[in-house]
Amino acid sequence: MKTVKIGISGMHCQGCVRAVTDALAATPGVVRVDVSLEREAAAVEIDAGAATEEQLQLLEEVIRQAGFVPHAHSSLSDLSLTTGEPTSTGKAAGAELYSIDKPSQDVVESSPNRANSASISLQSPTTSSTSSLKLEIEGMHCASCVGQVEAALSRVEQVASAHVNLPLKLATVRGADSSQPPSVVALIAAVRQAGFTAQVAEDSAERVARIESRDRAERRGWLARAVASAAALSFLLAAGPLQWIPAWAGWPSLVIATALQFYAGGPFFLGAMRRFSAGSANMDTLVALGTSVAFVTAVAGQFGVGERMAFVEPAMIFAFLTTGKWLESRARGQASKAIFGLMRLASDQTRVIRDGDVIVLATRDVVCGETIVVEPGETSPLDAIVANGSSHMNESWLTGESTPVPKQVGDTVFAGAINLDGALQANVIRELDDTTLAQVVHLVHETQQTKTDIQRLADQVVAWFVPAVLAIALVTVIGWSAAGDWSSGLRCAIAVLVVACPCALGLATPMAILVGSSRGANRGILVKNAQSLESGGIVDVVLLDKTGTITAGRPEVVAVGAGIEGAGTEGAEDDLFRIAASVESLSRHPLAAAVAREAKRRGLQTQVGAELKIHEGLGIEAELGTERILIGAPSLLEQRGITLSETSLLNSGEHERAGRTVVWVSRQEKCLGWIAIADPAPPDSRQAVAQLLERSIEVVMLTGDQESTAKAVAAEVGISSVHAELKPQDKLDIVHRLRKQGHVVAMVGDGVNDGPALVAADVGLAMGAGADIAVDSADIVLVNSGLQGAVDALDLARSTRAIIRQNLAWAFGYNIVLLPIAAGVFATAGLRLHPAMAAAAMAMSSISVVLNALRVGWRPSH
Repeated sequence: MKTVKIGISGMHCQGCVRAVTDALAATPGVVRVDVSLEREAAAVEIDAGAATEEQLQLLEEVIRQAGFVPHAHSSLSDLSLTTGEPTSTGKAAGAELYSIDKPSQDVVESSPNRANSASISLQSPTTSSTSSLKLEIEGMHCASCVGQVEAALSRVEQVASAHVNLPLKLATVRGADSSQPPSVVALIAAVRQAGFTAQVAEDSAERVARIESRDRAERRGWLARAVASAAALSFLLAAGPLQWIPAWAGWPSLVIATALQFYAGGPFFLGAMRRFSAGSANMDTLVALGTSVAFVTAVAGQFGVGERMAFVEPAMIFAFLTTGKWLESRARGQASKAIFGLMRLASDQTRVIRDGDVIVLATRDVVCGETIVVEPGETSPLDAIVANGSSHMNESWLTGESTPVPKQVGDTVFAGAINLDGALQANVIRELDDTTLAQVVHLVHETQQTKTDIQRLADQVVAWFVPAVLAIALVTVIGWSAAGDWSSGLRCAIAVLVVACPCALGLATPMAILVGSSRGANRGILVKNAQSLESGGIVDVVLLDKTGTITAGRPEVVAVGAGIEGAGTEGAEDDLFRIAASVESLSRHPLAAAVAREAKRRGLQTQVGAELKIHEGLGIEAELGTERILIGAPSLLEQRGITLSETSLLNSGEHERAGRTVVWVSRQEKCLGWIAIADPAPPDSRQAVAQLLERSIEVVMLTGDQESTAKAVAAEVGISSVHAELKPQDKLDIVHRLRKQGHVVAMVGDGVNDGPALVAADVGLAMGAGADIAVDSADIVLVNSGLQGAVDALDLARSTRAIIRQNLAWAFGYNIVLLPIAAGVFATAGLRLHPAMAAAAMAMSSISVVLNALRVGWRPSH
């Protein structure tokens, strides 16, 4: 076998990774594929006989056909044998794709409060060698606007991809090469040429204030137009019966209708003119055309040209449209409130100790290593390690839990956490743009910028939507005119233009993703890409790592047998723990930490052993003063001729059968007793497994631990399917096998050895306090400890997916049903749609999509 590495541009989420993986795996001659999102590269194992330049070209073509850009592949002379030997970098072939630089172990030592002591690494799903830029876009109203902006940005030189979020009015542009980033001037010019305006966006409190001020002004503007439209409509309705008697009676109505046309319709006409100058069309175009035709027809009738049409019709259209826009803008503001709330947590100013004095600086000017002061009632401006003082912090923005978290010297305080009581001095470990808060905001934005598979399908439909509506309106006029009723043809054409609603199509998925990801972030569920919410909603198999996922990842002493017969006094137990902890201090094994914690709890003074010797698979040996100490399995002691009583073996055997680890301790060839250690499963693990089973989701345990322990823990939490003593490749193989069988698989883990399986699964969920590789490889990061977070995340995905489908079904169904009715196809059956009612329907269509998306925020997760 040989391996070729290929750089790949255009991947933005784990859905992209899976698309590339599946495409390459199906290529003839390919044996195995590893794709890394973080490094934007693929390591492809190919059969030695297929290692040709033609094969390399085929692989590149496969990547292109999958929708991505291959580059920088290794030449045939660089191909390294994948026999497991170290490559020139000193790692096994392909290992660098996972950045595995820590020992793989299934037991991870952690604090009981992970958010308190663990440094949570949250890497953006798009972190790579390429550059990224965010732009605020003004003037977008519908899905066709989104498509036009994305197309304009994508045409700029050095742009690899561009994604636009309609609810947030935000575009994320990624460069093809970090050494030559796209020109900001060129990007803004491209947006302007497309008929919109743009400026560089930054995640800051200032930007939040600016956006909220802009949104308030927008809401006030639409409210004013809605009130003006209602007032004008009332006048026109009252004057309607009079204007037909003397001809001059219609002039006041003409003046009011003209003023309303330019005031209420101003935003639509301005948007339509911008689209027209850019050679495109959108919702503004449809509204402008429809209302203009209605107005011009009414004016012509006023002057005696053609059939007279009342001014009340365009007024009613504007009344419904502006009211709908006002309600829609209010609902969108509610959807954005959560993410803006997170962004507001970043403090603009920080108190810093310099030269013994406390001074106030802009938070952006504070660097790592400086000491900051956080007084009671203040919000921590940066991530820092407590150097002096103690307090309690409210970290609910990160964990979703309002319970105060104790902080003392050595603990981590996170930006955005509120100091509740004592004053703290802390040393900064992350600057403003790198804080956990900044990373969470970035992840939420990135999620809202990505698209699901079904959204991509909707985008393809939207690209043809406005031209199709214009064509339908034209055919409607021609058809009715040919039938000898051009007046009805005009009314039907106006109804067609006004009733069409690309807004609903454009908002259907982004609004649900916006609400779902924001709601998740506020509950400690950090979603990295939209596709994970789509896939997570149909998961039917959940694979669970054991240690640190089902269990707490913190072994504890659960029983002790001191003395030859295992029934010693409290003094004998203390002696046992004092000796064991003194020797175990030389070891970094999690079981050693459990013994040390128990000795500390008992208040025992320990020594430091010497000359540690490890007996592989059996235990350890060391000197404590002049005495020789053995700690480990019974066989280790028996090899030295140490007698173990039948009673002690019988008592300890009960714990071993229960899946606990029993270590024996001897001093100077004399057995002192045994210690039973277990990594217990928290109560919520059994509850979480039960909830998954209730949802008809199969639950499987995957662990590297021994089979007896794994089965005992599985039985404790209600899992019937167990795979034990697995290596990382074994976990990966199980994921691949289940996916090939047609299952939608979620992998939940926190260890280094879970990384490959997390990437390969349809949805990877990582415990936030786990190893960096697990966090970086996952689609969803669970900040809170405990398996319940995984259940909540999958429930959130189900809720979001259901809302997306409801929204799209409504948006498509609405247009499919009402467009032919508006065109008068069913007029002979008495089914027609008045232009004013068409406007009301269009307004309610957008509002209903937004309001339905807001249900993701309040639906119970279980």
